[in-house]
Amino acid sequence: MATAIGSLLTNELVLKVQDSAAEPGVVRIALDGATSDANIISIVDDYIAETNALVEPSLVRTYPFTGYATSGRPISALQNLIASILAIDFQKANPLNAAKTVSKQVPLVAYLEAIRNDAVFPHVPVTTDATLNALIALLEAKLDYVGADGAHYPGGWTFNPSSKFGTKLTVTDGF
Repeated sequence: MATAIGSLLTNELVLKVQDSAAEPGVVRIALDGATSDANIISIVDDYIAETNALVEPSLVRTYPFTGYATSGRPISALQNLIASILAIDFQKANPLNAAKTVSKQVPLVAYLEAIRNDAVFPHVPVTTDATLNALIALLEAKLDYVGADGAHYPGGWTFNPSSKFGTKLTVTDGF
């Protein structure tokens, strides 16, 4: 089956709330994908008008995937736990202060043994895997950084070839 993105949009309104005792909370409201921006804005405005909590709204718009390309995918039982990760590390100059560096990590869970370079310790990713290289190239171009000024600074990332493999406690702290 080919990987494809469906056309049915779903909306999730996420309201981060905080009370006067600085206790945080999150309210998630699932909305029809056809809900207009004007109606979503009205919901936010009305919700804020009816609560004494501080509210920080955001909207998550999602298109589902209708299939996944799996043919030719090697399945390895050696790293089948999601706690086994490659932390794909990216860096770039801080757009607000070029003397500083910002970094982002993208976890690749239950990685394939074939992408780990065992000749180097601690282990780092191989540089000969075309699929891994393509993924890294896309992430270098498409990752986004939100600066302290609230502006978005996408792209311009450099892959750190010293990205490391390891394990993570997924039960206690998630990803």
